[in-house]
Amino acid sequence: MKEKITSWQNRRISAINRWSKKRGIPCNDLNPYFNEYNAILSSQSKTKKQYKGEKMTEEKKDWSVTLSCMKKHEDTYLIRNVTKEDAIYIAENQNRSSRFDCSLVKEEVSDGEDEETSIRPLDYQKEVK
Repeated sequence: MKEKITSWQNRRISAINRWSKKRGIPCNDLNPYFNEYNAILSSQSKTKKQYKGEKMTEEKKDWSVTLSCMKKHEDTYLIRNVTKEDAIYIAENQNRSSRFDCSLVKEEVSDGEDEETSIRPLDYQKEVK
């Protein structure tokens, strides 16, 4: 007999796990529900409605993210409609993924190993073409 799932967190995580298993997608940072899974685990919300309300108030903007290496190498991306943390993650790991609105704006090519990330919100008054 199945164990009864009571909390909204358990029901949502079970749904994410079923979806991932059905499609053979591993539970890692390549899973499209990875960020939601982590957000649910750290959420203090009592209900799904409260969780969604908190999620909607999270500030989403367009970001200009610059990745720099110790040797002369710099990539600047325009990443639209995401949170600051997501913008950094996308620039560092997922910048070629079609799931995100991420464009390479400037690239200065050279070899490099040690990366540094800087981020700032995009000011449309001054910067957007």
